[in-house]
Amino acid sequence: MKIIFLALISLVSTLFVFRDNSKALPYTPIGKEHSLLWQSTIGRASFRTNLCAEKSFMVIGSNGEGFRDGTFMDKGSGVYFIAPQNGKILRALDQDKWGDFDVNGTVVYNNKVYYGNDNEEFICRDLKGNIIWKNLASGDVEAEPVLLDISGRKAIVYATELGEVRAVEPQTGRTIWTYFTPDFSGWKEGDSRMVFKVKAFLSGTMSFFTKPTLADVNKDGVSDLVYCPLYGDIICISGSTGKLLWTVEDKETSYGHYVEYKKIENLPEFWVASSSYDSETQKNRLAITRISEKGKVIGKIPLQESRGFGFSLNSLTLGNKEHLYATDDSLYWMHDKGVKSSVYIGDTFRVKYEWYNEERIENRVSSGQLFGSGIFRYKGQDSCIVLLSQYDGANYDTGFISIISLPNKRVVARYALPGSGEMPPQVGDFNRDGIVDLLVNCADNKLYCYQLY
Repeated sequence: MKIIFLALISLVSTLFVFRDNSKALPYTPIGKEHSLLWQSTIGRASFRTNLCAEKSFMVIGSNGEGFRDGTFMDKGSGVYFIAPQNGKILRALDQDKWGDFDVNGTVVYNNKVYYGNDNEEFICRDLKGNIIWKNLASGDVEAEPVLLDISGRKAIVYATELGEVRAVEPQTGRTIWTYFTPDFSGWKEGDSRMVFKVKAFLSGTMSFFTKPTLADVNKDGVSDLVYCPLYGDIICISGSTGKLLWTVEDKETSYGHYVEYKKIENLPEFWVASSSYDSETQKNRLAITRISEKGKVIGKIPLQESRGFGFSLNSLTLGNKEHLYATDDSLYWMHDKGVKSSVYIGDTFRVKYEWYNEERIENRVSSGQLFGSGIFRYKGQDSCIVLLSQYDGANYDTGFISIISLPNKRVVARYALPGSGEMPPQVGDFNRDGIVDLLVNCADNKLYCYQLY
């Protein structure tokens, strides 16, 4: 995405000038409690960034020095191969080229790496970095591609933010099927590529911004794709043909970024975080919207009044019948069709607004929290998870993590990170020493690997 919101940046900066956060001390830096195993300069990772962890290397995409690029060279963006033992960069692809090479998601399949970028390309490379094939795309590829099995025939599916979904052969890149939204505004074969590139540089639409959920809704033996655009209707596309199967349209409801597939009482359905206005109470309410495999809204699980709070950008599945969702101040255990339990996880502070000459109590936990990738043991506490707050509400230049004990339902630790960040924390034994590690990416363009207990 390439539009620079200078007015918004100016507004946000102005607001910060008129507030004094000195009454809230930063959390303990994570490096004081946990050993830093290594750090690697790879650029910025987004909340859509995934990590492909192989035995001898890790693959991760990068947005370079920033998410919104105002020049014709995006320094540091592309794809990185990293040694998990010491963080050494084994290979960096698409570095220092003319163009916008931001990459979020990658797929490693059959000794090949597949990814799209903001240069309107979708690329297949071997593990040495050689290009096997490259497709011109109809717009920026903002999300992780997915792998499908179409009646024994593998397919890589990717989508562009301007409104196209395309399934291709992994070996050749040849098209199997395509789907275009009714308001598609991208490039098609036969159009002027130069005119399109200028138009794309100035555009900021987000038809397909996050990866789809896969589920066989029409029972043809092939997984179908359910997308939740940032702006627009939830749609389901046939994995076999690329045809539209159904649409969920609700102008009164705002949906989260991801649709998730669940089985409730052995019946398949989709859950998506949502916010809607309650005309009776005249308040905005957060809920989980439940959608049948036929594309019908079958109910909502109410959570809380929004009060300006938002949802986490992902969730965590604990088992077939239990799922975790988080708001800015609470963690919810969801069971079947309702809330099983919840716990307050917010942390407040006093802030003085000089412009208004008043003090307010606000929440340090930021909107858009991100669950870590797994469950781990921490300081004698079984079954812990990590939640990332992209920034500290009291100290905007840093983010922090909260480690939460699931059995005890409480926050057992909070640690400040070297900077703000929005990549989902990755949990695992990356350096193969038998101890769980934590990977986080920060706004200083570095990927950090810390040793947990």
